[in-house]
Amino acid sequence: PGLLAIILQQTLLIGVAATFTSEREEKKLLNLYQISKQSISKMIFGKSMLYFVVFMIFGFFFSVVNFSVFNVEVRGNYFDLAVVSALFIATIIVFGMLIGSFFKTKLFAFQVLVFSSYPIFLITGYSMPYQALPRFVQILSDMLPTSPFLKTYISIVQAGGSLSDNLSSVIHLIVLWIVFELLLILRIKYLVKI
Repeated sequence: PGLLAIILQQTLLIGVAATFTSEREEKKLLNLYQISKQSISKMIFGKSMLYFVVFMIFGFFFSVVNFSVFNVEVRGNYFDLAVVSALFIATIIVFGMLIGSFFKTKLFAFQVLVFSSYPIFLITGYSMPYQALPRFVQILSDMLPTSPFLKTYISIVQAGGSLSDNLSSVIHLIVLWIVFELLLILRIKYLVKI
C-alpha cells in the first residue's frame, strides 16, 4: 500500500510542478492572475480543482481495484482513508506548484523531479524505520507531506486505525498544507510582481 501511495504522489507532484513551470516558462502566470480577477487564492484554487478531482479518482481506483487485485484488505474505514487522501492530494498539489515556481524550464523540472522519487521514498520512513533514520534526515522527512500521510495511510489500511488514532499525523499534514499555501501565495506575488 505504501508504494502505491508513493506512485500516486510522484505522478501528481511531477505533473503539477511541470505544468506550473511550463506556465512560468511561457509567461502565462500574469495572464492567469488577471483571469482570476487578481486573486492569487482563486488562481491556486482554479488550478488545483482538476488535479484534485482526477487524483481523488486515481486514489479511489488504487484503494478499490489495485487492492482487490493484490488481495490487500483495507482494515480501516474507507471514509477516513478518503479524508486523509484528500488532505494529502491537496497538500501535494500546492507543494508541486511551489516547487514548480522555482524552475525556469519544464525539462529541468522533469529531470529533477523524476530523480527525486527514490530519495523521497528512502527518507519517508517506509523503506526503513523512521526512528532508524539520522536526525537530519528525519527533519527533511517531516518537511514532506509523504511522511505524515504514509503513517496515517498505512495505519488505516494495514492496522485498522482511524483518523483519531493518527491525529498528530493528520495535524502535521494540515500544517504542511497551510505553510505550502502561504509560501506559494508569496511566491506567486513575487513572480507576477504585484
